[in-house]
Order: sequence, then structure tokens, then C-alpha cells
Amino acid sequence: MAIVGYRQALHRSFIVCCICVAGIQFAQISYYEAKNVAEAVQALHWQGSFILALIPFFFAFVALYTGQRSILRWFMVVAAACTALLVAHLMAPFGLRFSTLELAPPIIMPWGEKLSGFKVSMSAWNISLRMLIMVITFWAVWRARGQYRRGERRSALLLVCYLGLHLAAFMHGALIDLGIVRSIYTAAFAFAAVPLLMGFGLVMDLDERSRTQARMLHELEESNQSLLSAKRDIAMLAHFDPVTKLPNRAHFREHAGKALRATGEPGLGGALLLLDLDHFRTINDGLGHHVGDEVLREVATRLQSVVGEECILANLGGDGFVVLCENRGSDANGVRAAAIHLANQMMAALQTPMQVGEHRLQVVASIGIASFPQAGAGPFDIFRQAEIALYRAKDQGRHTTKFYQSSMRIAVEQRLAMDRHLRGALERREFSLHFQPQVDANRCITGVEALLRWRNPELGMVSPVLFIPLAEETGLIRPIGNWVLEATCDQLAAWIHEGVEFGDHLAVNISPWQLSDPLFVEGLEKLLSSRSLDPRRLMIELTESSLLFDLEGCITKLTQLRAMGIKIALDDFGTGYSSLSYLNDLPLDILKIDKSFVRTLRSGERQPLASGIVAIGNHMGMTVVAEGVETENQREVLLEMGCEFHQGYLYSKPLEESAFRRWLIEGGSLSRAEAANENNPDQSSGFASPEISANLPEKFQRA
Repeated sequence: MAIVGYRQALHRSFIVCCICVAGIQFAQISYYEAKNVAEAVQALHWQGSFILALIPFFFAFVALYTGQRSILRWFMVVAAACTALLVAHLMAPFGLRFSTLELAPPIIMPWGEKLSGFKVSMSAWNISLRMLIMVITFWAVWRARGQYRRGERRSALLLVCYLGLHLAAFMHGALIDLGIVRSIYTAAFAFAAVPLLMGFGLVMDLDERSRTQARMLHELEESNQSLLSAKRDIAMLAHFDPVTKLPNRAHFREHAGKALRATGEPGLGGALLLLDLDHFRTINDGLGHHVGDEVLREVATRLQSVVGEECILANLGGDGFVVLCENRGSDANGVRAAAIHLANQMMAALQTPMQVGEHRLQVVASIGIASFPQAGAGPFDIFRQAEIALYRAKDQGRHTTKFYQSSMRIAVEQRLAMDRHLRGALERREFSLHFQPQVDANRCITGVEALLRWRNPELGMVSPVLFIPLAEETGLIRPIGNWVLEATCDQLAAWIHEGVEFGDHLAVNISPWQLSDPLFVEGLEKLLSSRSLDPRRLMIELTESSLLFDLEGCITKLTQLRAMGIKIALDDFGTGYSSLSYLNDLPLDILKIDKSFVRTLRSGERQPLASGIVAIGNHMGMTVVAEGVETENQREVLLEMGCEFHQGYLYSKPLEESAFRRWLIEGGSLSRAEAANENNPDQSSGFASPEISANLPEKFQRA
């Protein structure tokens, strides 16, 4: 069976092992049939030579049999050791095993046969040989253990059976050599188990391989039957979206390229419309991708009914769609009007809520439009213009349509410039913290909020409403957020050490990306410990959007932080996906009313939303803080509602650390004019401020 598969190294090594075992057997027979010492010594030389030849090939066989990959180097080491022992064996008078050998009374077998007997004394080389055999035997057991764990149990058990026989015979031979036992050597019989047991395993492996090949042949025949169908499916997948069945990006590029390149033909004009569903990720994450796929199919059907066959409708992947319309004979104004009319029809088609299973969903979209032909603009340029218009539509509130204008490209370039400056802002130490007090009904300070500001040498003071979303998109929000947290803890430690009276706590905003870090809690604990800070003096503020990432994970982490003593505040409550159910689950200390509710407060007018938030927070045992308090009238209305804790320009703008200390020293009397000179005129509060700095460079004001 080994010869049948001789092309494999495993079978070649097995052939050599079989030949060596046969030689060992014949030499063993000659040893027990020897009539004198000379014949016995000759038999011992042959037997030792075959054993030393067998060892490296048995090593190779076990390595290949158990699936060891790299064996050449170790095979050469074992072969070199056996070669050295072979030279010593041939030069020794009685071989490696014995230092003396004399005739002794014959050995009588139980059935009456007489075998030659010899009186021997063990050689020192005998120990070296047996040590080598023992090392390889235990190594083979270790390899069989790994083979068994991989699931090759039958092969591993066969190998272990042989190794057990071999080890028993080996110990029996050692007792004979030491003169403890008078018997014949059984090592040759143990070696004979190699062809028997291993041969049986190889036969079974070959049989399984044959069956596997027959099964594979059958599977290949079935595969060939379905090959043509698979080719058709592949062609479909290559050119059409599998969910919506619309042409995909590659198919659209192939068919639309000619139309977009035909910019010089007279009477040929058209428009490219890019449509992207707003907040589609919320549907996928909240309801599952199977619901999302059903929504995409329904959207594709509705858009196809509006677009018709005159235009090309394609799916660019996910929730992105593109429409290419050609209007021959139309001037630029006609193309623009037709494109906007089509966009309005597409928007109207999506207005009707769609029923997906048990869910009734309202889907809206943003659309960007670019017209063609344009002098010097190729297909890529037209597509890029539509993308820029789409991004502008999303930036300006979504659920709207924007037609590309050259000023949009300038805004994109400015955004790229801001991105370039933002990437090195941390290293250049351009970020700083400003501080805004939180006060009670008696105007006494109860705490302070740390707010991030960025001053760039070229861009000036950049509003957080501009650079925070950009940091989130580029992934820079994590290192920036970590810097804010460390700087806040450093400032907290400095104020406590210097005895600055700043209230009970220092609050800092935490971005959703920081909170989603699995090591956030552990890292914050180490940060506080390294500065010897009392966790009760720190408050972290998070917005409702943070809860959308992983509500259960947020609750777990916030509970751990609360157990440490850190206070938790929910910022901008009422502007996101407010839910009373998670208010009951979250370990909150403070509920902050968004400034948009405070801005509309008027004396004598009913304010059901604001008063409802205050009542909910008070009823749940939380402190309610109103943000954006700017007038005495707003303060009085809030106090009437039961909201006694405020934060806003009525008390102080966000101040630099030195100006904030002056504000504290002067009892909160720093004038608004002085505060304006000290600080960023941006009226933002935290990461999610809606205002844009008035002192930005003129080009950013235009953007």
C-alpha cells in the first residue's frame, strides 16, 4: 500500500521503515541462532545499523503522519546524531549495546526450542542510544496528542498503540541488558508493529481518500450541471443590485459614461440626481437588515414609478440611488427646471408611509443635482458635483434638494483645509478649555462645565459646531476627547490643590465614541487615581445620541461609573430620541434642559414641554439644570416651574481659566463686555452647540 502512494513523502518514509524493520528482524534471528561470539557480534552490528537507520526515518514518518509542516531541519539533526552513533557502533568491538559478550547457557522457550544465550555487560553508548529513542518516543506521543485534538482520532490512537508496545519492549530490553531479566529481546516484535498498525492506518486513509474523491467527483458533476445557472447569477450580481434589482454602480457607469461624455453635442443636455435616504442607518440598526432591505425594495419601486423609462435609475449601494436624465433640445434653465421637478416628484413618492411587516415607517431623503454639459467637465466631475450638492443638502437639515453651485466646491475645499489643520491641532496645542458656571436659585455657584475651544493661527477661533462633526467623521474625536478628559482632570486637581471654590463638581462632555470604548471605565478610573482625585468631584455629561450606539452597554458603563462616585448628567434632553423608559434605567444625577426650550420661555405663557421635563426630572429624584439662560425673564419662569439650577450667559459666558478665576474672585461680577474680550464669542455649550462663531475668518462665514 505504501508503494501505491510512493510519490508522497509519508509513504516513502514508511517504505524505508518497513525495510529497516525487516533487517532488524533478520538480525535478531541471526543473533539467537549464533553458534559463537563472532556470529553474535556480526548480528549485533547489523541489528544496531538497521536500528540507527530506522530512527531518522521513523522520526520523519511520525512528523508527516501527524501533520508537522517543517521537518527537514530536525530530520537532519536526528540523522546526524544517528550517523555519529553508527560510526561509534561500527568501531566498537561489540557494538553500542555491550562492552563485553560471552557465551552462556541457551535460552529454552516454553515450547522447547533452544536459542543461543549470552552473558553481556551494558556499554555506556547503550545509554546514549536509549536516551535518543526515549526522546523520539515521547515526542511522538506529544505529536499524537495534538493529532487527536485536531479530530484525527483513529490515526492518533493507532500511533499511540504502537508507541505503547514499543515503550514496553524498550523497558523489557533495558531490564535484559541490566541482567535483571533473562529472556529474549522483544524490541524487534515491537518494531514489527510499525508495518502492522501504521499500515492499517494508511490503508484506511487511502480508502477514505478514495471515497472522498468519489464524493468530490459526484459533487463536481452536480456543480457542472449548475454552472450555467451560476454564470447567469454572477452576471446578474455584477450588473444589478441583489436587493433592489436595479442596475448597480458598475452597470450605471458603463451606460451613463457615454451620455456624460457627450458634452459637445448640440442640443444635448441633462441632469444627474443623487438621492440618499436620511437616517437609514437607524432603521438597519434598530429593526434589522431584513427590514432595511424591504425598505430599499419599496423605495426602488416608488422611484421607478416616477422616473419611468426615459431616465436611468440605478442603486449605488445601500441607500444611495442615482438618476440620469437627458433632455434633448432643452436649454440650461429648462434642464434645471426639469431636474428640480423630477426631484420633487421623487420626494413626493416617498412621502407616503410604507408598511414593512408590523412596522409603519416614514422614509425621507436628500437629493443633490448637477447638470451637464459643462465646459471642461468630464463624467467624474459631473458625478462629484452631484455628490457635493447632496452633502450640502444633508448638512443643511436633510430632507431637501440642492442644485450644485460653484460656491459649494469652495465650501468643500474649506472643509478639507479645516480637516488638514485639525489633524495636527493636538500636537500644536491649539485646543483649550473654557469654563462656564452652574448656579442655583440664589445665584450661588454649584458647579462648573468644561468646554472645548479651538484656536488656529490661520483659521482663528473655530466653532465646535464646525470641527466636532468633522472630528467625528475622521475618527479624531477619540484622541481629542481623551485630551479633554485628561485636561479636565488636571484642572480639577489644580483647583482642589489651590483651594479654588468652584462648587461641588467639574463637568465634562463625553462623546459617544469615547463611551463606546470597552476600556473607557478602566481608563477613567486610572486617570482619577493617577491624580489622586475624588471621583465625586467629577461629572460626565453625555447626550441622548450616545445612547443610540448601545443602550445596554451604556447603562452598564454608567452604572460602573456611578458606583465609583462619578456623577452622571444627560445633556440637551428633549432634542434627541427622548424616551422616558431609558430615563428610568439610566443612573442619572442631573437632567439638563436644552437651550432651545429655554429660549422660547415667556412670562404668562404656557410652556408644557419645558415644565413637563422639569416635573419628570424632579419626580425621578434628579437635579434639573436649564442651559442657555440669558434673561431675567427666563430665570423667573424657570424658578416658577421648579427648576432652580441654571447655566447661561445671564450669569457668565464660557471663560478661559484665568478669566474664570477673576469671575470667582469678584463674586461673579465680571462684566459681559470683559467676558467677551476674554473668550470665544461663540455662544456654544459643549460638543453639540448650534451657533457658529462670529469671529471666524470671512471665508468660513461665507461657507
